[in-house]
Amino acid sequence: VNRSRAALVLGLALGALESARTMIRMYPAAATGHALEGAALLALGRRDEARAALGRALSADWEEGSEQQRRAAASLHEALGRP
Repeated sequence: VNRSRAALVLGLALGALESARTMIRMYPAAATGHALEGAALLALGRRDEARAALGRALSADWEEGSEQQRRAAASLHEALGRP
């Protein structure tokens, strides 16, 4: 999680995407990996894929105390609109 977030902050979207996808392979039901995947895809300009990843995040299991992250994912998903 921290690696993917750090990569995003540093503008390393491909590294963030790789880290997010590793998280998803390890914990497919967890929302955080999908949300970070969506953010990385958005940073890469891949809006449709980002929308889909954020949709998966919103349908997945969020850890306790991650309400702010869930709201951020929901806001991004809404801002990307419908396909």
